[in-house]
Amino acid sequence: MALLLLLLAAAPACPKQQFCSITGSAGTAHLFSVSSRAPDDVWASGQLGTVVHFNGPQWDVGPRGGRDRVSNVLAIGPDEAWTSDGKQALHWVDGAWHAVPLPTAGHGWGPVISPRPGVVWLLSSPPLELKGEGAVPVPESARALGAEEQGVLDADVCGPNDVWAMRSNHGTLVLAHWDGNKTVTLPRAERAHVGHLACVGGTAWVGVGDGVLRCTAKACEVIEAPRTAQLLKGPAGPYLIDESRLMKWDGKRFATVGEVPGEWYAGLARSDADVLLVGRAGATARFDGKTATLGAERVGRIRSISVAPDGEVWTSGGLGIRALRDGKWSANEAWQKLGGLEGALWVAGHDDVWAESRGRAWHWDGRAWKPISPERTYVRDLWGRGPKDVWLAGEAVWHWNGAKLEEVVAARPQWRYTRVRGDAAAVYVIAEGPRPEEADGPSTGKPDEIVVLKNGKAPERLTAAGRPDDLLVVNGELWTSQDRGLHRWVDGKWQTEGKLAGGRALVKTAKGFIALTGAFYAWEWDGQAVRQLDLPADNLLTGASLGETVWLAGPGAVLRRDP
Repeated sequence: MALLLLLLAAAPACPKQQFCSITGSAGTAHLFSVSSRAPDDVWASGQLGTVVHFNGPQWDVGPRGGRDRVSNVLAIGPDEAWTSDGKQALHWVDGAWHAVPLPTAGHGWGPVISPRPGVVWLLSSPPLELKGEGAVPVPESARALGAEEQGVLDADVCGPNDVWAMRSNHGTLVLAHWDGNKTVTLPRAERAHVGHLACVGGTAWVGVGDGVLRCTAKACEVIEAPRTAQLLKGPAGPYLIDESRLMKWDGKRFATVGEVPGEWYAGLARSDADVLLVGRAGATARFDGKTATLGAERVGRIRSISVAPDGEVWTSGGLGIRALRDGKWSANEAWQKLGGLEGALWVAGHDDVWAESRGRAWHWDGRAWKPISPERTYVRDLWGRGPKDVWLAGEAVWHWNGAKLEEVVAARPQWRYTRVRGDAAAVYVIAEGPRPEEADGPSTGKPDEIVVLKNGKAPERLTAAGRPDDLLVVNGELWTSQDRGLHRWVDGKWQTEGKLAGGRALVKTAKGFIALTGAFYAWEWDGQAVRQLDLPADNLLTGASLGETVWLAGPGAVLRRDP
């Protein structure tokens, strides 16, 4: 129970002007390994060089971050841990990371293990013993655990001088065992690799494509298990996590012992009452032998996010529509009855919500959902300037004045209106022209257009720069984005900003905007120049802002940046 209470105690502290998770997770990067000495000394590592530490009161998301991949992190003592980013070993001691040079630059990626107390090995190519001041080769008898051309995928220690490692050989598994005197490759151990290697009770268990291998120093046998299950490290079990099913070996088979909703990549079974899981977007969970408790709010695969004028945050996606106020998520049962709420979302207030569901626009008035767009038409996007000034785009373009819906741009054969945004002066709509495969006859299709709507004037059409994914109006200027460019409409022509900049979605900020790429970085325009912005999560393709506070969201993650 102690670990559970600690893991739920507090969300990570977030430095100013940085994006951090608001769900209480251990950051937002996917976590692939976990190591722990005590309930208040838990380490996890994952994408983008992410290494996070739980010290009791909270997760610290800032010990390390970067663009280099890191191996597993190994906790070896109070306030001491090791990992490697392939270029150097990294030693956490005295409250800071210290770089330890490696003699094999560029080949220093691999699992970090402790074959016996006081000794740390990096199973790189070749394997190295890590010391505070540098690295030296491991004993000659253990060097075959790694090989020059074969990376070590995972390793574990079954006892003093009892090391198991699995490495890749042209896509298949090679299992090696070191007994303190020699390294032996087990016969008939070559199988497709899909999971982890874990030592439990002096026996090595290995996740493979057709089950689990149970290995001794002499031979391995195949144990039936789900094909995609992941083995958990630690002395208890052995345990498997298969999607949301937690399974334990009962001496005859792997049997389900509990359900843990989420997407999990690794875990640690310290005891049957203390099983810790880590996974997607910084998610953590603990199983106490009876029930599982998530270490953070589960937000699902968010497709759209909107912020009301009073600061209430709304999201739509795989879990339907949800609202966040004062740090607490809520989901009204009536919101979910509509179903299919995985598209565009715009919020004017708690009882004034617009959403796209299965191609149709709906409005929530505090009591029920009501369809607004005509039947037998479709809506792709919606946006508003106020409760009585809402715009819909899809087969046509419509305007809601608070009492009725009016078509302002008619449907055109083979054209789609995909995005609508604007400011007080005008509304802009992306008109996606026919693609070559859709065009009639030998035509190569039509270029996309930007439809400009100003009060009392006929629609104006601008030829778009390429095939834009999104548009935004910033300080009276029109911007569009696509994978290969950010374009600004200046003096009657398109101007490209940023040599490499591009984005699939634009999010307004106080001074400019952020262009989301769907990767671990974005491009930010601050009113003067475009700069690259590193992000702690990928697949972030929607965002919103209120004043100087910005929210970004995607599958399993909601980030916020405060001024």
